Order: sequence, then structure tokens, then C-alpha cells
Amino acid sequence: MAHKVILKHLHAKEKWLWIGGGSGWFLKEIDALNLPLEIDYIEFSEVMINRAKKISLHHIKVNFIHADAFNYTYAKAYDGIITAFFFDHFKEEQCQSLFKRLDQHLKPNGLWFYVDFIQNQNLFQQLLTQSMILFFRWVANIKTTNFPKIEALFHPYECLEVQYFFGRYITSRIYKK
Repeated sequence: MAHKVILKHLHAKEKWLWIGGGSGWFLKEIDALNLPLEIDYIEFSEVMINRAKKISLHHIKVNFIHADAFNYTYAKAYDGIITAFFFDHFKEEQCQSLFKRLDQHLKPNGLWFYVDFIQNQNLFQQLLTQSMILFFRWVANIKTTNFPKIEALFHPYECLEVQYFFGRYITSRIYKK
């Protein structure tokens, strides 16, 4: 549900950058809008790229790019950027550095769709977060020990929409540059 917030903000002939799209399951939802869009889909995991490539799409053009988002050379200007549950995998300093690089490639008035766990968590949410971090450190070798605080990076942007999910544990935000 948190991903669906973006659907009403997409328009024909736009170019979007999607960082860390995973298996691509949400591409079907975007394709169902019947809009001609182009998406540069950057994913570090070759397994996830291969899953996403298997999805039958009819209206959107997806450029699948197997790359590390931190080392990739971004050469285009985009109408929008999608980072859904991406920044929580990294240390705050890494996120700040990547944010600055991505910001340079977002067109004026471009949109940034940000979905992630909220930053000001209650005790139960903090315990749940710490257990998830421990699990993913063990299973996926994630290096972080806490979710980074990056919402402050969006302060120059205008927040167009905010929605909360899962008992206000997850937030979807649409920012305008």
C-alpha cells in the first residue's frame, strides 16, 4: 500500500530513476496506468534484476541496470526519483553522499518518492527495528546498526503528500524539488 501513493503523481512521457527496485513487483502497478514512461531501474542484486526482467510490461520502458547506486555514473536528468526502503540499508554518511549526487540529476520541480520506516519511533517500533536490523545483518550482511536519519535532507524540498502505514511505522512521502 505504501508504494501506491506515487501512482497519481506519474505522468506520460516522464523519465524516472528507481534506486533499489528489488524484484520489480511494483512495475506491474505502474504499467497498469497505461502511461508511456521510461524508468532507469538500478539494482545491485543480479537475482532481483533477473526477476524484474521476467515481468510482462506493455506501456512502460524499463532500462534494467545492474549496478551499485553509490558507484554508478548518472548521466541523465530525471522527472522523478524513487527510493523505497533503500536508504535504511546504509550508514547515514553514505546516504547523505548519495542523496547529494541524486539531487543533481533531479530536474527542477521534479518529484522524489521516498518510502521508509519513520524516524521518530516509539519503544515497540524501536525494538522491532532493532530485531529487523539484526536479522538483515545476519542474512544479508547489511552493515548498518541503525536506520539513518535522512528526512532532514529533504528540507529544501516541498512535501506534497505524506501517508503512514502499519500503525504509523512506515511513511510514504512525495517531495517536490
